[in-house]
Amino acid sequence: MKINSNMGISSYMNHQYPEAIVCFEKALAVDPHEPSSLVYLGLTYRDTGNTLKAIECLSKALDYIHEAGWRKEITAILTELNQAKQ
Repeated sequence: MKINSNMGISSYMNHQYPEAIVCFEKALAVDPHEPSSLVYLGLTYRDTGNTLKAIECLSKALDYIHEAGWRKEITAILTELNQAKQ
């Protein structure tokens, strides 16, 4: 799971979005509650223009993120996405 998540992050950072999505989905198949994979999958969807999937992933990630700073950052991204959707 960790390998796929790390490979997904690397692909995301290199703008290799289709590869990133595959890696994050593999990681989440092992642990569907893994916050890093959910967040980065959401960011990947955001960057590829799939706002609905981005909102879905990031909202789900908030269920498993307890650190206040990270929650605040994800909430801000969700607010932007929801505003853009309207």
